[in-house]
Amino acid sequence: MTMARRSRGRKKTRSRSRTPSVSLLGLAQGMIVGNAVTQMTMGVGIVPFFTQGWGDNEFVHNNPSDKLYLSEIVRGKTQLSAGNTADSFGKLVSLNLQKHGLMGISTLVLAGPVFKMVRRGIGPLSRPVNRLLGKGSPIKV
Repeated sequence: MTMARRSRGRKKTRSRSRTPSVSLLGLAQGMIVGNAVTQMTMGVGIVPFFTQGWGDNEFVHNNPSDKLYLSEIVRGKTQLSAGNTADSFGKLVSLNLQKHGLMGISTLVLAGPVFKMVRRGIGPLSRPVNRLLGKGSPIKV
């Protein structure tokens, strides 16, 4: 029995690692999806969820609503709209899902296909912009 002969063709070139880049459209899509999720579950947008209530101790006590902020979660103080202290984090989330669930789910479902269409639509415009930014630029359109 004879062994198969190895071909002495071209040597494979080593793949070069690409510099990591940030897509502005991907970043925008992530912000829209993140905003939809926090609006749907916490009752506020993504920026106020992370930023409000940190410097003001009275903010937590004078905020009797169905809105939930990260500062309240960290401090462990959440209140329902009636002013009663919530016995569970789940009550506030389920209340917000009832109010904002349909809009949030529709945003989550439609965001991907819409951004895909946008990418295809602005493709001819984004290529020259990416060339102007340069090959090694970490930012892409």
